[in-house]
Amino acid sequence: MYHILSPNSVYDIANETKIEISLTKGKEKFDTESFLDDISSWMDKHRSIVSENYLPFSFLSVGTLPVQISAFMFGIFVGKALEKHGLKIKLDKEPISKDEIMKHLEDKLGKDGLSSENNKEK
Repeated sequence: MYHILSPNSVYDIANETKIEISLTKGKEKFDTESFLDDISSWMDKHRSIVSENYLPFSFLSVGTLPVQISAFMFGIFVGKALEKHGLKIKLDKEPISKDEIMKHLEDKLGKDGLSSENNKEK
């Protein structure tokens, strides 16, 4: 299971690994989080294109559950954008202990206002 604790990294607790995800074109590096946000924004602005041209295919591919359709459609447009712009995905893996991952997770939850102390106050 992966957890996102920073904009361009995921943590795999089971395998005790941190994976930094970079998008590159030649020697130029692009921000992964911004790239994914741009795709979401494009999909939102072009709902008619998405629903008319791709929605029927997604039903055939994954069924009718909204979360599966949404993930499938997003994946299609991520792939199309990577191909269109000639971007490559680079994964840098490094070992990290479960304790370190949990510390990062606790810190992240605290910064987002989801720490156990904040929940007790509510």
